[in-house]
Amino acid sequence: TGTSQSNDILRKIISYVNEHYTEKLSLKEVANQVGFSREYFCRFFRRNMGTTLTSYINSVRLTHVCKDLKDTDLNISEILDRHGVTNYKLFLRTFKQVYGCAPRDFRKQ
Repeated sequence: TGTSQSNDILRKIISYVNEHYTEKLSLKEVANQVGFSREYFCRFFRRNMGTTLTSYINSVRLTHVCKDLKDTDLNISEILDRHGVTNYKLFLRTFKQVYGCAPRDFRKQ
């Protein structure tokens, strides 16, 4: 059936992203994991997940960053590096949009 096959493919994608989110993940690389072209993968992922791959990867990173902000004393740039964040400005802007504050203020709460 189409739905269970789509679910299996999504599980494989999500699992791959969760294992590799600390690395620089390319669309082509993730698409290759499930044997899709980049174009088809983009449509498939957006249709089934309601978001882009990049946004999804960033949300996975955001979750891990928040956990470390709460559970560790590492400085913020170490935490971002540890979780594969390379564009700090963009990530900080996204963090503020989602949590309504900067990471250092989030940590103080």
